[in-house]
Amino acid sequence: MTTLRARVVGALVGTVVLAVAGAAVLSVSKVTGLLQAEVAGRGEAAARSLRAELEQAAEVLDGELRTVFEDRGERSTAARYLWARHRLETGRLEVLKVLDDRGTILTSGHWPASVGFLDPQASLYSTAVDGAPRVVMEPVPHGEAPSLQRWTRGRWGGAEVVAVAGRTLDREALERIRARLGVGVLYFCPAPAAECLSASSAELGPDLPTRLSVVDPALLSLHDVPLGRDEGPRLVIGIDRGRIDRLTRALRLRAGLLALGGALLVIVPGGLFAARITRPIEALAGQAESLSRGDFEARVEAEPGVAEVDALVAAFNRMAEDMEQSRSRLVQAERVAAWREIARGLAHELKNPLTPILGAMDVLRRAHSLGREDFEAILEEQASAVVDEVMRLKELSDSFARFARLPDPAPEPVDVSALLHGITALYAASPDLVVEHASDDPPPVFADPTQLRTALANLVKNAVEAMDGAGTLRLSVEATEAAVSIVIADTGPGIPEAIRDRLFTPYFTTKGSRGTGLGLALVHRIVVEHGGSVTAGDAPGGGAAFRVTLPRRPEGPAPAPPDSVRGPGGSTPPTAGG
Repeated sequence: MTTLRARVVGALVGTVVLAVAGAAVLSVSKVTGLLQAEVAGRGEAAARSLRAELEQAAEVLDGELRTVFEDRGERSTAARYLWARHRLETGRLEVLKVLDDRGTILTSGHWPASVGFLDPQASLYSTAVDGAPRVVMEPVPHGEAPSLQRWTRGRWGGAEVVAVAGRTLDREALERIRARLGVGVLYFCPAPAAECLSASSAELGPDLPTRLSVVDPALLSLHDVPLGRDEGPRLVIGIDRGRIDRLTRALRLRAGLLALGGALLVIVPGGLFAARITRPIEALAGQAESLSRGDFEARVEAEPGVAEVDALVAAFNRMAEDMEQSRSRLVQAERVAAWREIARGLAHELKNPLTPILGAMDVLRRAHSLGREDFEAILEEQASAVVDEVMRLKELSDSFARFARLPDPAPEPVDVSALLHGITALYAASPDLVVEHASDDPPPVFADPTQLRTALANLVKNAVEAMDGAGTLRLSVEATEAAVSIVIADTGPGIPEAIRDRLFTPYFTTKGSRGTGLGLALVHRIVVEHGGSVTAGDAPGGGAAFRVTLPRRPEGPAPAPPDSVRGPGGSTPPTAGG
C-alpha cells in the first residue's frame, strides 16, 4: 500500500510538475519574445526620432545663420558680444561666433575672451558644409567640448565673414536629448574605437562602459546614428534589456516554485495554484500577440494571484493603453496634417488667378485713360479674361469642396494652339515680353480641357516669372501619329542639372518664399493622369524648356466628341499654379 501510494503520488507529482513547467515555459517564451520585439521597435523608433532631431537642428542652425546676416553688425565689440549672447538658448543654440576672412574671431556669444584670437578651426570653416551638422571640437573656457556646427559665408559689418552656429554635445546636452527620446542611455562616440561620452537613466546608473566594444548585449540594445557620411562621430542609443532578463528570471523562479508546490500539495492544491499562475501569463501572451497584430484594445483581466504576475499584467495593460492613446494621437495628427496640406494647396491655387485679373484691370484703366479707339475690343477681351479667371476660381472651390482633390479627367478633343493663344493673351499687355508661336495648326489632343489649361498655364507663368517678365517665350507643338508634344521654352537662367530630378516633387520650389512647390507637382499629376509625360531640359540658345507629351487618342473607348474642338473659350478656365 505504501509503495502504491508512493507510485500514485509520484505519478501525480510528475504530472503536476510537467504541466506547470510546460505551461510556464511556453508562456514565458511568448512574453519574452514579444518584449524583445518591443525593445527592438523602441530602439528603431528612437533612432528615427534622433535623426529627425538632427535634421531639425540643422534647420535651426541655418535659420540662426540667416539671422546673423540680417543684422548689419555695425556695433562696438561689446555691443556685438551682447547681441551674440542674446541669441544663445540652451538646447537650441549654444555656440555663435563670427570670424573674418583670416579666421580671427570678431565676436563670440559663448566665449567673449576669444575675441581677437585666431580660431583653431579656421581652416575647417573655409570648407562648405551641407547635410547633417558637422561635429567640431569647440574651445571653451574649461578646455574643449564637442559641438554640432554649421557655418556659412556672407557680408557683415561691411566685410566678408564666416558665421558659425552650433549646439554643444556635452553630458548635459546628451542628458536632455536622452530624456526627450526616453531611452536608457545615449552615447556620443568621436571615433569607432574611441571612448564615448554617455548620459544614462537612474535605473542603469552612471557606471556604464565607455567603449561600445565591451557593452554587454544582454544589458543594452544599441542603435547607431552616424553624424556624417563616413565613419566618424556618431550618437548611439542604448535600450535597457535588463528588465527582460529580470522578468524572465522572475517568471522562471515562479515556475520552479509552482512545480515544488505542486509536488508538495500533490494534485488539487498544486493544480489550483498552477492555474492561478499560468492562466494570467497565457492570457498576457495571447493579448500581447493580439496587440502585435494591431488590436490596441487588447487587455488582460486582473485576477488575484502572485504579486509579480499581477504587476506584469498591470504593466502590460498600462503599455497597451499608452499604445492606444499614442495611436489615437497619431491618427489625429495625420488628419491635421492632411487638412493642412489641403489648405496649403487651396491657398496656393487661389492666389494665382488674381495676377491676370489685376493685369486685365490695369490694361482697361490705361486704355480708358488714353482714350483708345479700340477700347470696346480691349474691354471685351480683358473682361472675358477676367470672367475666365473668376470661373477658374469657382471651379477650384468646387474641386476642393469635393474632398479637396483634383477631379477625374473628362477627356475630349482639344485645340492645343487655341488653348496656348488663350493663355498667352493674359500677358499681351507686357511690352518687354515677346511670345512666339511656332505652330498655328497642330492636330487636336485628347485631354480634359480644364486640367490641360491648368498644366500649360502653370508652365507659361513659371517661364514668364523666370525671365522677370522680359524676354522671349517660345511655344511650339510637335505631332506624331500617336502623340502631341507641347514645348514651352524661355530665355531665362535655365534649370541647374542638380535639381531637375526634384522639380516635380510636391513642395520643392526654387522661388523661396514666393512659391509653394505645388505648381509643377500639379502639372506632373495632370499629365500623368492623362497617360502622358512631362520633362524639363535646356532651351536652344539658353533658358529652360518644358516638354509635355500627351496621347492624341484615348487609350480606351472615347466618349462622344462635341460639335467642335474646344479651345480656351469653350472650357471653364482653371487656375495656374506658381
